[in-house]
Amino acid sequence: MLMFLAFLALFISFAYAFVMLHFAAAWKNSAEEMTTDKQPGIFLSLVVAFKNEAEQLPQLLKSLSIQSYQHFELLLVNDHSSDLFEPIIQKHRQDIPFFHLITANGYGKKNALQEGIAKAKGKLIVCTDADCVPGKDWLYALAQFQEKTTADLIIAPVKLTHNTRLFSKIQALEFLSLAAATGGAAMAKMPLMCNGANLAFTPQIWAKSNQNLRTDIASGDDMFLLMQVKKQAGKIAYLKSQQAIVQTKPSENLKAFFNQRKRWVSKSKAYTDWQVIAVALLVLLVCVNIPMYLLAGFFNPFFWKVTLLLFAVKFFADIALLLSAAKFFKEEKVIILTPLLSLIYPFYVLTSAFGGIFGSFRWKN
Repeated sequence: MLMFLAFLALFISFAYAFVMLHFAAAWKNSAEEMTTDKQPGIFLSLVVAFKNEAEQLPQLLKSLSIQSYQHFELLLVNDHSSDLFEPIIQKHRQDIPFFHLITANGYGKKNALQEGIAKAKGKLIVCTDADCVPGKDWLYALAQFQEKTTADLIIAPVKLTHNTRLFSKIQALEFLSLAAATGGAAMAKMPLMCNGANLAFTPQIWAKSNQNLRTDIASGDDMFLLMQVKKQAGKIAYLKSQQAIVQTKPSENLKAFFNQRKRWVSKSKAYTDWQVIAVALLVLLVCVNIPMYLLAGFFNPFFWKVTLLLFAVKFFADIALLLSAAKFFKEEKVIILTPLLSLIYPFYVLTSAFGGIFGSFRWKN
């Protein structure tokens, strides 16, 4: 019986390692997209929903005003903000050629995005968040990539900034693991995740998907769109370009961090894509096995050997994936914290999963 349990746990761990190494290989074998001098001709609609983001908006609007590609409109949708954002808008709106401030009728980010997209005139709709900062060639890279691929959905890279604090660096490393899995999976032709902070799609695929994006769930507009595009056999492409990276900030404290992760997990109850569900369960089982067999070792030391082997298989698979993406995101220095994160990770995943499925979260009131 002991050998059977050990074999089952190892089978799950090696299946996890196989998937992670598959993603790592996709990173290694996929060439980075480089912009050329050929000027794109596509008109973009950038839709940003915001709520009480007066502190964040100046950075975003400044970064948009200096974009090397100016053939776009900005649809900034106010989701019933109560802060003093108007002076900020007035200060920056003349710096962006086609600036539209929209006051949402309904409530919530999903509704705000839908109202903004309904008024978009572009051939490609681009979404980001109000607390994000893109580089100056962000829209240029997206426009060129769309003309090259004619994708229905473009998944683009997101990076978490960090300071010298350990908690900030740990968040950056954990986010790097998500970004690496997102890119690796998409480049391996089995997209599993995307981030609404850097996402682009055609109006046509939006029209086909819009009715099935689960507006009854507060979060997850990006993931539900991804799954609908997959269901319709739409063309999904990952833009592996440093020029296309969008940066966002880490959580201020542990409470905010877990609140965000619980929100992310909460939407998983409505997932329908078998690949997304299968890989999520695989990750969860790997994270369950390590503390479970560690605890079992107090009753039978044989399980401590199993735990060590399970940890080693997961660790080296994770390292391979992280290293494959670290250079692209210029995050090689945080890799040194991988052993620490690996010790914390199973317990963090279980806490987030339990809280997201059975608990509650607070988001934008």
